[in-house]
Amino acid sequence: MNWLTVLTSSLMAALGALVGGLIGGLLARGREGGARQIVVILCLVIGAAVGAQVLGPRASAWYELHNAEAKLLDVPVYRVLKKHEPTVYAKILAEYKRTVADPKQMDAFTSLVMNEVSDVTSRRMGTASQDSLIALIREMLGNLRVLQKDGDSCFRYLFPQVAGPIDFKKHFDEAAESRSLTLLAEVIRSSAEEPAKAEPPNVAQEKLVPVVQALAEEFGDDAQMLGNVAAPGVDRGKVCAITISLYDRILKLPEADAAMVLRSLAEAV
Repeated sequence: MNWLTVLTSSLMAALGALVGGLIGGLLARGREGGARQIVVILCLVIGAAVGAQVLGPRASAWYELHNAEAKLLDVPVYRVLKKHEPTVYAKILAEYKRTVADPKQMDAFTSLVMNEVSDVTSRRMGTASQDSLIALIREMLGNLRVLQKDGDSCFRYLFPQVAGPIDFKKHFDEAAESRSLTLLAEVIRSSAEEPAKAEPPNVAQEKLVPVVQALAEEFGDDAQMLGNVAAPGVDRGKVCAITISLYDRILKLPEADAAMVLRSLAEAV
């Protein structure tokens, strides 16, 4: 499997989980549990994506072992972790070196990064800058629109854990993947260096509810598909359309409100 595909698919799966939680938590059940869970899933999947990024085609084992940290630091997220989360970074680097020496440890490395980066992300999203949060979602929404013409690919981009990931290189170049990683790094960096003030959760919830209600008006009962995307026979094209509509509505909020919603969800975890 191409690891760039895993990376990008995983990032989109994170936002797919976000949608499912919103629909399930706010529209179908009308309580906050689903909204809180979406951030847990978001952070876990981002962690898996970051872990997968450095595990591409191998050069010689000797070369990779002696250049392990340099390769790791080619990825913006790891540079940010080294500066702002040194303990986490040290764990990741040690496990990565073991993986370079013994590729059979790849699963262990990915698992470690998934857990460590998810913890960092869940902490950092709550105080990340408005610009960094909006930019990350805008980038991913753009990717979804590119894929919308092929409902199956769009669905798999959102939910690779359900249908398997897309072949990223068929749809996007490496620059697109690099942008996503850079934007994620900025979320963490801004939280560490310029932490934003969190607003009361009820204020953000009030901003979010009309968005979800509008989605229900647009798609009717079909909107609840996002609460169970693994259901047999789910309309993958419609799931993609609903997802795009939701992100578009969030981004049409004043940017301060959109960022507030995302921070509030992170703080609720």
